[in-house]
Amino acid sequence: MTGVSAEAFSQLVSALSVTIRFGSDAVQSPEGQVSLELLTNLLSRFYPTLSFDGVGEEADKLGKQLADLARRINPVIEFSTAKPPYVSVGTIPAVPSGFSAFIGSDGWNARLSTTAPQSVGQSRNPVGAAAAACFGAATIFRHFFHVQLGVREPSEEFVLSLFDYSRLPCALAEPLDYDLGEIALAGVGAIGNAAVWLLARSQCKGRIHLIDPETLDDTNPQRYVLTDAKSEGEDKVTLAARELGSSKVQPLPHKTTWGSFIGQQPGWKIPMVAVALDSPEDRVAVQASLPKWVLNSWTQANDLGVSRHEFNSDSACLACMYWPKKQKRNLDEIIKEAIRYSGELMDVRNMLYFGTGLDDAWLERISRDMGQPRELLEPFKGKTIDAFYREAICGGHVIATEGGKIEVPMAFQSAMAGIMLAAEIVKYGRAGHKLDTSIVTTKIDLLRPLGTNLSEPYKKRSDVSCICSDQDYRNRYAEKYA
Repeated sequence: MTGVSAEAFSQLVSALSVTIRFGSDAVQSPEGQVSLELLTNLLSRFYPTLSFDGVGEEADKLGKQLADLARRINPVIEFSTAKPPYVSVGTIPAVPSGFSAFIGSDGWNARLSTTAPQSVGQSRNPVGAAAAACFGAATIFRHFFHVQLGVREPSEEFVLSLFDYSRLPCALAEPLDYDLGEIALAGVGAIGNAAVWLLARSQCKGRIHLIDPETLDDTNPQRYVLTDAKSEGEDKVTLAARELGSSKVQPLPHKTTWGSFIGQQPGWKIPMVAVALDSPEDRVAVQASLPKWVLNSWTQANDLGVSRHEFNSDSACLACMYWPKKQKRNLDEIIKEAIRYSGELMDVRNMLYFGTGLDDAWLERISRDMGQPRELLEPFKGKTIDAFYREAICGGHVIATEGGKIEVPMAFQSAMAGIMLAAEIVKYGRAGHKLDTSIVTTKIDLLRPLGTNLSEPYKKRSDVSCICSDQDYRNRYAEKYA
């Protein structure tokens, strides 16, 4: 949001309240329960006040359970009487006045309208219901902030099939009980959290390696759907493994980097890797380890989405998508600019090389150069300078620039990317452990009206020397999966 100060934004948000409405059809529907749970999860990570307006005794009981969920996520959240705007799940009658977003689902299909209630299905397929919750949260956000975002007040109605991303409803009614085989999830951050959340609510079976070297800090609950207020300090892979504990998917947690994980796998041959990593370099590294199939997910300024990759095909491999066209700046240069350091570049480079922790002198220097209160930086004492960059600046703990641009995804954006990633994993299991890579990318912008052509092919790049055009890599891939 350009031209909006942190202080003005804080004042604006502090007065906001959202009401979640639902009736007996949503309470009695497995899909309705999925939508209500994820919707509450997402909204309670941002809005200071919620209300639950359920019709019927069973709805009142579920409303109390949802309030408990919101309170675990944000212990200081407040609850009020019902007032607009509303997110309505199921066919509960519309309120005469005030903005409403109506969501519903039917198996693979997500439904949203700003004018009329939407029905909920009775299937145990959570995909459409989870996506509908993300659409509902995004529509409310657009209602509150459409002026700052430079878009119109939301006014739309659609059904979207997450099976093929068409506007025509998917008629598949089969249960999600496919065998996923053995897969790996590289990255268990915000997107990975949502993917695990959905897989835990499917009936699929298989083994999933969870690979992430990090522990949770106090910036993560902003958009990690598996976290609550007490999650700080827990390993990300442990959190994800616990979520899958009661499902049919067997979790195999690995608190390590992708490279170290590969080094521990004799005859590395896990056929499917789902990627939920942050950097282009990490994604290229995954593709360079030559999985048979790769699913990739992302959030960025103008969209979020998934992509599908096979190394020896005419379509782009994952490395093609992220291979740089020109020389990029080094990390030390990026960090020096981000913290506005007025000293020598070699100072930052040495801090990175030796992994030196930030001491009082460095924190005082950063506080002065960035114009931030010293006490705001105290949690980063002893941490490395690259950890400070990731957590304080990229993670949103410190606002680094005036008039600059800092992009941190909202919870509903990360969750939608994770839901899409999990849906692709499920479809991979349904197809007998194969991917259709003729359609490479599917992109959605939750801060704009839903587009009509979301998916497109992506051929191998000819403007760079990607590893998929290297004969040694191609030969090794062919040997590996002969």
